[in-house]
Amino acid sequence: MKNLKSKKCLVLTYENKKNTSTQNLIYLCKKNNFDYKIIGQNKEWNGWYGRTIEYINVLNSIDENKYVVLSDGRDVLINEDCSSFLNKAINLYSNKKIIFGAETLCCGASNILERTAKIKKFIEDYASTRTIYKYKYINFGLMFGTSKNIKNFLLKLNIKPNDEDQGLASFEFYSNPNDYIIDYDQLIFNNNVPEDCDLEWDKNKFKNTITATYPSFLHFPGKNWNCYSKCADMLFKNEDFLYLSGLD
Repeated sequence: MKNLKSKKCLVLTYENKKNTSTQNLIYLCKKNNFDYKIIGQNKEWNGWYGRTIEYINVLNSIDENKYVVLSDGRDVLINEDCSSFLNKAINLYSNKKIIFGAETLCCGASNILERTAKIKKFIEDYASTRTIYKYKYINFGLMFGTSKNIKNFLLKLNIKPNDEDQGLASFEFYSNPNDYIIDYDQLIFNNNVPEDCDLEWDKNKFKNTITATYPSFLHFPGKNWNCYSKCADMLFKNEDFLYLSGLD
């Protein structure tokens, strides 16, 4: 991969409040040479619909070929530098398909309850032919692609007020599975839902103890603050900065 060290990746996240643990993500973006953009500051929370519309508006103003990680803010940490991340992400990013992280819970589909059982079975059957690991379901908190492709994906969701984004993403994957890549091996994206903390400190970064990989981004959905705090303590070891108060 030529000139990879000169390539940059934008971490784009939504945070409408001050003094949250999103500050940890910002600090780690700077430390690991990621570009970053925080949107939504001082705006009233308008659900997943409002956040998605904000993302689309901002992506319209970004170079369509820019590599982007669309990331949750308060519950995400970065485990390695930008060039290491891009080396893995671009190799995985075949045919310009968006990459999603995988988790152990399905499917965040409160707005499509009548279809949840069918979607869940499809996703499980699809995963069973591609992975031996327990991470089978789409997590919406981390995705990678070009600005153009992520924007087009968000537009395809056709989200409405009171819709739930992860449920719509699961249905979109169910409808068009060949358009997406799921990081079952936790190569770039790691998701630890409550009661999971499949991470150990090894070689100055965290390794997933199930897959034996070193994911670049660590996500702790469902307010899994115990695992988050364990990882933050090590990632910020010997650093002057760590924001842990106000976890919600």
